[in-house]
Amino acid sequence: MDNGEAFKEICAHYGAAMYFAQVLEHGIANALIFVDLIPRTNGKWTPEEYDTYFERSFEKTLGNLIKHLKSVTDIPDTLIALLEDSKNKRAFLAHHFFRERTDALHRHEYDEIIQELESTRLFFEATDKELQNFVEPLMQRYGFTDEEMEKALAGYKEHIGATSN
Repeated sequence: MDNGEAFKEICAHYGAAMYFAQVLEHGIANALIFVDLIPRTNGKWTPEEYDTYFERSFEKTLGNLIKHLKSVTDIPDTLIALLEDSKNKRAFLAHHFFRERTDALHRHEYDEIIQELESTRLFFEATDKELQNFVEPLMQRYGFTDEEMEKALAGYKEHIGATSN
């Protein structure tokens, strides 16, 4: 593999890792609906209140999303540790990764860099799964069963004009 192709592959893996960090951020914003908005409004919010709440969540950094989540619900220590680790890993990727890997790039250590990025991506994915496991009982309590989620997903796909294959 030539250097250009190797760097493209590294960038693809970097993008995937950052994407999964954003999936986690979105997961926290979704969790906040169930641990904060619904209980605070007794499930009676307007579409505008929901949109505003969601938009404000996405204005926050990952660290502030985690702080907000911790301030409105009791979170198991293991999940807190995963979330804090995710915050640190995401910050490293965003602010230091390529600078810190310059020497490895010059030594053509592409496989090691790709392996590191894939490991980070898997970590974000696993943390998001743990978060979903934490919030799932609340979702079900509020009527968001798997069946309801499938209906909502189908409605969303119809709304955006997507088809499932």
